[in-house]
Amino acid sequence: MSSIFSASGNNYQGFNPVGRKIRALESNVETLRKELDELKRAPSQGGSGQPGPAGPAGPPGPQGPAGPAGPAGPAGPAGPKGDQGPLTYIAMAQNNPVNANVTTPTVAPSVSTTA
Repeated sequence: MSSIFSASGNNYQGFNPVGRKIRALESNVETLRKELDELKRAPSQGGSGQPGPAGPAGPPGPQGPAGPAGPAGPAGPAGPKGDQGPLTYIAMAQNNPVNANVTTPTVAPSVSTTA
């Protein structure tokens, strides 16, 4: 394993391609870490750092589901009595000619079969 990290391993003539690649990747990782730390510490580049004014209100959302019905309220006062309409009740006399054709059903006597 030491031949990968050292320049004289595996009889390379003064250079080790795998070791060189690993050292280059380690250098890139360190550079990226430093840049990331700087970005975390630096204030926002977008302006003064203060929030801007609020934008316009968006459209209203959809209506939610209806909740359960509440308890029934107390009964209100009775209102005034209304006028009697023309078809409320029409009293007809029993001897009226219209009622003359109406027959009342009669019950037939039952026949007993007991002896």
